[in-house]
Amino acid sequence: MYAPADSHARVEVAAWSPNGDEVALLEVLYGVDPLGAAGSDNPPVVRTSVEVLDPGTGDVRILARLDGSGGSFYVDNPRSLCWLPDGEKVVFNAPTATVVGDDTILAHLWVVDVGGGDLVQLTTAADAFDYGVSCA
Repeated sequence: MYAPADSHARVEVAAWSPNGDEVALLEVLYGVDPLGAAGSDNPPVVRTSVEVLDPGTGDVRILARLDGSGGSFYVDNPRSLCWLPDGEKVVFNAPTATVVGDDTILAHLWVVDVGGGDLVQLTTAADAFDYGVSCA
């Protein structure tokens, strides 16, 4: 069983690779909220990571890390991750590194190469809240 190293991190989404050999994880590191209590309903996002777990060995490799805005990405908002059918890339959503105006619920879609870690942002609108990726 996998558990994040940081006590403020949670695995929000997990998905098996198309060949069933690995599991992609979308791990979100939360900060301490303005009231000083970790684990509140709306903690600030510090970082989103995409990792791949080899369940046979327990080894985890980090494919990408994106800084959060420090704003709240509400716990009940959807996060998503999926493998492209060829098993070479993972698509996911993550909160943006900056916040536009008072809106703290912004997210973009990204794709990362499983072998080389090349990270590409797929959506670009400044006020986007993109989620619900599907790789079927």
